[in-house]
Amino acid sequence: MRTAKKTDGKLGALTLIEWLDHCSLDGGHWQTVESAETLTPVIVQSIGWLLKETKETIVLVPHLSQGQGQVFGEVCILKRVIIKRKSLRH
Repeated sequence: MRTAKKTDGKLGALTLIEWLDHCSLDGGHWQTVESAETLTPVIVQSIGWLLKETKETIVLVPHLSQGQGQVFGEVCILKRVIIKRKSLRH
């Protein structure tokens, strides 16, 4: 598994998380009740290095700066909305 350094240690494994996200109707204007009733959560796939894991959350980072100790695009995902989790080999 691929790992990369951060300022205080190592990042975890490169990981794929499939999870349910909230959604809304786009457009910034009034919608019909019927349109709003069609809403369902969206299935999202996120890939990144595991930065932090707690009892309730996982933090992934998809972009790393080599030797700078910086990350970009970080996302915190609630474990209760995770459908699938897979460590990736590189």
